[in-house]
Amino acid sequence: MREGHTVDLLDLLDLHAEGFDPRMAEADEPDWADRDKTYSDEVHAHMRRVAAADTVIVVFPLWWFGLPALAKGWIDRVWNYGFAYGRSRPRLGALRVRLVERGRGRVQGDGRTDAALDGLDLGRPGPSSPGLSA
Repeated sequence: MREGHTVDLLDLLDLHAEGFDPRMAEADEPDWADRDKTYSDEVHAHMRRVAAADTVIVVFPLWWFGLPALAKGWIDRVWNYGFAYGRSRPRLGALRVRLVERGRGRVQGDGRTDAALDGLDLGRPGPSSPGLSA
């Protein structure tokens, strides 16, 4: 890590290695009439991990000018109504989020993100990456 940056606890979430299913199931469809809806166990596990973080850095390869399906499905299912939005007092109001496109085998981001990622072995782009695959 660069000087001035510390990591107390790193929860490295590898969606591919963990077998995350990006497809939206009925259990995880937003219910606009119920912001306290109970979503699937898989989604609740990811919500707990996001809620416990002070910063989330999503590292992904660029696919046709956007996120790959695995990352898009994670955002659609986990960052759901009642959790990430839809409340007068946001649950994730203090959370810092960085989206970092990883192209040509190296991480590209702003200076703060680059500093936070120094020293992490994110591997090569693709499904066999030992680091974040989304």
